[in-house]
Amino acid sequence: KRDPQFSHFLADTYALAGLRDEALDWLENALGRGWVNYPFTVQHDPLLVPLRNEPKFLKIAERMKREWEEFEV
Repeated sequence: KRDPQFSHFLADTYALAGLRDEALDWLENALGRGWVNYPFTVQHDPLLVPLRNEPKFLKIAERMKREWEEFEV
């Protein structure tokens, strides 16, 4: 649960398996660990398409967008 990329990978895996709640939990964990790639997550990741209308996904995406826009190097 400590790695953002692996957490995102698990979110994809659970989404592919049709386990929406688990997928969203892992996506939320990924975000909490620093996964803020908003464009990829909401527009390009084909495995998350079935989740994109879920209320929890929309909440995660809103937070991710905010963190993406505020990201500084």
